[in-house]
Amino acid sequence: MLRVLFILVCLVPHLAFAGQASGSLTVSLTIGGPGVAAAKSTRSYTAGAAAISVSQAGFSNVVALDKAGNVYWFSALRLGAAYKIAVSALSGQIVQVSPV
Repeated sequence: MLRVLFILVCLVPHLAFAGQASGSLTVSLTIGGPGVAAAKSTRSYTAGAAAISVSQAGFSNVVALDKAGNVYWFSALRLGAAYKIAVSALSGQIVQVSPV
């Protein structure tokens, strides 16, 4: 803590008197570097969140059927017609709608 305070005090501008040299400070900070890959998102949606996407798209009586890989499958009704709907577990978006 004392070290941080000392550094901050040293960085505060001071008046320069005749005969004193002025100087500058340059700081360069690199996080990561060549060959260091950025972290990939590991976010995924639950079946409940995917079902909400289906409901918000205008479907009713949404029933979870299965999860295959990164896709949730649902059955649902829209305007009285039955559909089978696929929702991406990675994005939460509907990726396929098929009449049953």
